[in-house]
Amino acid sequence: MRAFVLLLVISACLVTVPSSGCRSASYAGPSSDLLESATAAYLAGDYDSAVREYTDFLGSQPRSAEASQAYLGRGNAYYGLGRWRLAQADFENARSITRDRAVRARATLGLAHALFAQESYEEAQGVYMEVLRVHRGHVPQDEASYRLGISLARRAQWQDASDYLREVVSRWPQGEFARLARAKLPCVAQGRFTVQVGAFTDRRLAERRLEELRAGGFEAEMAEIDMDGTTGYAARSGRLSTWAEARSHAARLESAGFSTYLLP
Repeated sequence: MRAFVLLLVISACLVTVPSSGCRSASYAGPSSDLLESATAAYLAGDYDSAVREYTDFLGSQPRSAEASQAYLGRGNAYYGLGRWRLAQADFENARSITRDRAVRARATLGLAHALFAQESYEEAQGVYMEVLRVHRGHVPQDEASYRLGISLARRAQWQDASDYLREVVSRWPQGEFARLARAKLPCVAQGRFTVQVGAFTDRRLAERRLEELRAGGFEAEMAEIDMDGTTGYAARSGRLSTWAEARSHAARLESAGFSTYLLP
C-alpha cells in the first residue's frame, strides 16, 4: 500500500506546469519572477517553497492571465506533499478560469489524480474518462487509461477494468504503465483483491515469508510473478471481495509488522 502511494506522488510530476513561453509587458517584473521561482522550486522537489511562492503570486496577481498556471502549479505542489484536498481545490480553480487547452488538460488530469489519491474512485473514474475523451494529445493517455482501469477495479467492475488495462499493455507495451498493468491483470482476471507482503527472486525467501504469515494467523499463498524479466515469487494474503476489506486486511497485517502492497 505504501509503495502505491509513493507511486502516486512520483506520478504527479507528469502533470507539469506549462511554461508561458514569453511574458507580456503587463506582467513582467516581480510577480512574473515569483511565478518562475515557484515553478523552479516545484520542479526541484521543494514543494513547501513552491506552495508559498505560488500563494504569494496569486495574492499579488489574482486576476492575471497566469493565475491558472499558478493554481495548477500549487495544486501539483500540494499533491507532492500529500495534501490531496488542497490539490483538488487548486486543480478545480485552474480548470474553471483557464482558456488554455493544455492547462485545462493538465488540471483535469491532476484533479483525477487527487480524487484517486483520496480513494474517491467513482469521481476519479468520471474525470479520467473526460481526460481520455476531451484531452487527447495534451496529457499521457497511457497513464489516464491505466488509472481509469484501476479506479474501475477498486469498484469491483472487473471486466471494464480488464479492458482498459489490456489496452494499456497492447497500445503502449514498453511503457511503465504497461508494466504496472501486467502486474495487476491477474488479480483483475480473478475478480478479487489481495495483499502482497513481499516479492523475491529467491523462492526460499518467499516461502519463509509465507511461514511468517501463517505463524501470525494469516492466510498465505505464493504467486509466481515477473520481476523485470526475472521470475519472482510473491507472498500474498487474503482473497477479498471489496477494496474496503482489502484495506482492513492490510491494516491488520501492518499492525503485525508486515509491509503491504494492495492488489489490484
